[in-house]
Amino acid sequence: MVLINDRYELIRIIGKGGFGTTWYARDTKLDMPVAVKELSDTDPSRKKKFLREARTLARFAREPGIVNVRDYLEYNGRAYMVMEYLDGSDLNTKIAEGGPISFKKAYHLLRPVILVLSKLHAEGVIHRDVSPDNIRMQSDGTIKLLDFFSR
Repeated sequence: MVLINDRYELIRIIGKGGFGTTWYARDTKLDMPVAVKELSDTDPSRKKKFLREARTLARFAREPGIVNVRDYLEYNGRAYMVMEYLDGSDLNTKIAEGGPISFKKAYHLLRPVILVLSKLHAEGVIHRDVSPDNIRMQSDGTIKLLDFFSR
């Protein structure tokens, strides 16, 4: 296991993409699970954009419908975004398991995501990959959009 910034213990990979790697991790200071997104690109302008986007997303921590960004940092030449760890499964899996959902139910479920996207767009943040794979339905029934930073 790797400890970054003397605080975040990277435990296992939960996703890989064009941007880099997302880790299931533990915040050793708060003793709680978190997700840590590691940017693989070391280009200074890409790191700056990634960290700026993390800072913008962190301002929306109280908004329903979006993953909560708790921290962002640079460590050993890499940029990281620390987010709440979301349990449950993606909307694509839920639909595959339970079958199609009505428009009314879909609208009710997705309303928090739609509202927060509107606010993010006003701040200049564009998701670029809104899809059922990037919408997580948690065990308590709430739904959150994740996976913002993309190439």
